[in-house]
Amino acid sequence: MPLVSAEQAVPFILKLQFTAAVRYEHYSDFGGIATPKLGLIYDPIEDVEFKSTWGRSYKAPTLFQEYQPSSAYLFPAATLGATGYPPTRPHCF
Repeated sequence: MPLVSAEQAVPFILKLQFTAAVRYEHYSDFGGIATPKLGLIYDPIEDVEFKSTWGRSYKAPTLFQEYQPSSAYLFPAATLGATGYPPTRPHCF
């Protein structure tokens, strides 16, 4: 959407444009998600133009990530240098 153009003769703004977009995706296992994107183009003088964009993204997990088993490693606290605990007390990471 053009906000300011050269024909308007605004000082130090030859062009000012704003862009916006939204993408909606629906996954049967994860539900839906909307990902926005915004942009701005500012042209203060001829031969100089500034562009900026911001957006969010979403990546659905792969089958490997979705069904990967969880695990925990238990070590005796004394093995990791802890003091003041019974030597058989586990410490979880």
